[in-house]
Amino acid sequence: MIKKIFFVAFLFLLFFSSFTVSVDASIIKVTKNGKIIWGVLSYETDSQIKIKNIASVSDKNEANEIYLKNEGDKLTLEVNSDSSVKKADITNFEGNILEIETHKNPQNIIIYEKDGRFVINQQNYLATTSLSIILNPQDQTLSVGTSRGTSKIIVLPQEAVSGLIRANIITNANNSIFLDENETGRLVYKINGEKIIEIFNLLEINVPVFAEVSPTDGKLVDKIEPKWFSVLGFLFS
Repeated sequence: MIKKIFFVAFLFLLFFSSFTVSVDASIIKVTKNGKIIWGVLSYETDSQIKIKNIASVSDKNEANEIYLKNEGDKLTLEVNSDSSVKKADITNFEGNILEIETHKNPQNIIIYEKDGRFVINQQNYLATTSLSIILNPQDQTLSVGTSRGTSKIIVLPQEAVSGLIRANIITNANNSIFLDENETGRLVYKINGEKIIEIFNLLEINVPVFAEVSPTDGKLVDKIEPKWFSVLGFLFS
């Protein structure tokens, strides 16, 4: 009787494990030498079935450009090469969309979707954007589409935050980083952080600081801090 129970349990686990889906892989991985590797994924929604179909007939492939487009009511993935154009609806996709191997960063750059927007993850520094993203696989150049045209992202999220910390503008930043156009139409990282100041080594005060940093050259574009700190901050520097 005990052997029968174990045998039934074994069959039960074997049956259901065959339907387990792994979501660790990205839809596309771009290697350091510019190669495109499609991940073979299996999911249930209509848009994800389309992704599975594309992946199942593709392998390593040269591509001229990869587009992550925000079209208002949906997000799409488009891969253009000399011989073909592949498209997929990635709205509400659960998993990594794009993984980029880089020469200078110890960890790969990951891009995924959350709440109808794209998230760029560099070493757990997350920059959220509603703008469409363009990747050139050959030189690993990221760009975004703005109202003024295409703008390159030379400085990534972690690098933007590190620059503010080195300049003693903030002590640390939270994960509320947004890649967007500011009021003048310039593309910036909008970073919320804080600067910790000590008063006579007895008291610490956390001062909220909002900064705008250019993703093109990493320079500070704007800074907003409490008025009292703008006037008296030099006393604590």
